[in-house]
Amino acid sequence: MAGLVNMSWRDYQQIVRAQARELGIPAFGTFELTPLCNFNCKMCYVHLTPERMHELGRLRTADEWLDMARQASEAGMVGVTLTGGEVLTRPDFEEIYTGIAEMGLFISILSNGSLIDERIVDLFRRIPPAHMRFTLYGASNETYEGLCGVSDGFDRVMRGLRMLKDAEIGFTLSMTQTKLNIADYEQVHRIAEELGTSLIVGASLVPAVRGATSAARELQVDAPIIPDSETCPEVQLRTFPSRAECGPFAACGSYRTSFWLDWDGRMNMCSFMSKNSVLPFEIGFSRAWDNLLVNLASLGNPAECKECSVGNNCHICPGLMEAETGSPECAASRLCQSVREAVNGVG
Repeated sequence: MAGLVNMSWRDYQQIVRAQARELGIPAFGTFELTPLCNFNCKMCYVHLTPERMHELGRLRTADEWLDMARQASEAGMVGVTLTGGEVLTRPDFEEIYTGIAEMGLFISILSNGSLIDERIVDLFRRIPPAHMRFTLYGASNETYEGLCGVSDGFDRVMRGLRMLKDAEIGFTLSMTQTKLNIADYEQVHRIAEELGTSLIVGASLVPAVRGATSAARELQVDAPIIPDSETCPEVQLRTFPSRAECGPFAACGSYRTSFWLDWDGRMNMCSFMSKNSVLPFEIGFSRAWDNLLVNLASLGNPAECKECSVGNNCHICPGLMEAETGSPECAASRLCQSVREAVNGVG
C-alpha cells in the first residue's frame, strides 16, 4: 500500500492497464459530460454549439451518468475522467462528481480552468480528485481572444489556478502548440514552473469529429518547439510491438482497458472514434463493453503498414486514422510522414 501512496497517477494507470489488457477489463473510463464550452477554441475537435448539439442528440442527466458509473464499476472500472466540452459548465457537476466519488472511484478532471471559483475549490478540498489537468492555451488575454474567442480568458484561468495552488490542491498543465499560440511557449513553460507543476506539450491537432467543426488543419504548426527530452520524457522516440503480430492497437494503451462515453450516450475506445460505437444506456454497460471488444478486434492494419520500415516507432492508432481519414483502417499519409520524419531525425 505504501508504494501506491507514493505512486504517480500515470504510473498507477500503466500498472493497472497492463493487467486489464490481458483480461479485457474496462479499468478506466471517460465520461464526456457535455460538448458545450464557455470557450470557442478554433482547433477544438469536439465542441458544439447548443443548436448543433440539439440537432445531434441530448445531454444525459446526472442520474443517468451515476447509474452508468455504477454499472461500469461493477464491470471493473476503477478510475473515471470527467471532461467535455468544458465539464464545469454543467450546473449538476457537483452532484455527478460527489456521487461518483462516493462509489470509491478515482476521478480525473480535464478542464480549461476558467470556471474555478470558491465553490469548486471547496469541493475539491473536501473530495480531492486523483488527478486534474488544465489546458493553458497561451500566456496573455490577447492569445486567448485570438485562439479561444474570449477576451479575459487568461486572467480567469490564472485566477483559478492560483486559488487551487493556495488551497494546496494539485494539478498539471498542458499546452497544444498552434500557429496562434506558439510564440507564448516559453512564457507558458515559466508559468508552469512558477506554479510548481508539470507541463505536457503537444503539437498534433486532431480534425473535428462527431459533428463538430474546427480550423485544426489551418492552425497546425509546421515546426513545433520540441521540449528537452530530459525534462519531458514523453517526447522521446518510443518503440512499440510489431503491428503485424499485435494488430492495429499495438501502440494503444487504451485498447481492451478503457472506453470513452460521449455526451449523447455512444461508447467507443477513445474520443476520436465514431464507427463501431455501442450504446450502453440502451443495452447496459457490460453487454456494450463486450460488443465493443468484438468490434475493435475485427479491425485490421492498413495495407501500407505491412511494408512500413518504421512500424515499431509508429504511435498512430485506429482512432487517429479515423479522425484523419474517416476510417480506422485507412492510413493517414500526413501522420505517416510525421512518424518517418521523427525516426529519421533521431541519431
